[in-house]
Amino acid sequence: MLKREGRSVFQCGREVTGKEISEIKETVGLFTNLSRTELTATICEHLEWFTASGGYKLDACMKLLEKLEAEDFFRLPAKQEEYQRNGSGKDILLTSRTDPSPDIGCTLKELGPVRVKVVNDKKGSGLWNEYVLRYHYLGYKRPFGYVLRYFVVSDRGLLGCILFSGASKALTVRDRWIGWTERQRLRN
Repeated sequence: MLKREGRSVFQCGREVTGKEISEIKETVGLFTNLSRTELTATICEHLEWFTASGGYKLDACMKLLEKLEAEDFFRLPAKQEEYQRNGSGKDILLTSRTDPSPDIGCTLKELGPVRVKVVNDKKGSGLWNEYVLRYHYLGYKRPFGYVLRYFVVSDRGLLGCILFSGASKALTVRDRWIGWTERQRLRN
């Protein structure tokens, strides 16, 4: 949620200064032929606004742009026609990359170091999706919003897959239990 504090605004935990808002306004005015998606990526690059996995924080930036437009800072390009995708988008093909591995029968101490490795490229995301499709009891469903994927690995190979989603960033009951005001939640 966008919240004004003097000349700055907060969007998805990031403070956007008045100077940055002026630069965003200038960018929107200069690049009138860009689509909303291209404009959002350009602004993310300029503001160095990245997700933890290294990609542009496109959803948060688009929300910021739409809110600034609603407050008459500028006019965004018209939305382009959206194409409907079937289900999860592309079909995921099961390959030998995710074939079952031999069972690991030992204690964690015997297993050795366990690492959590961020998935930050398309190849890794494809492999992660394939593992979840093959081994998760619900299969794979395309997540929505901001997500971070991880592999859990050891010297003996892949142990598991983890996904964190931004869908749970704002839960009223949780925030009240923690004791956060909306301003505190946005800063955290």
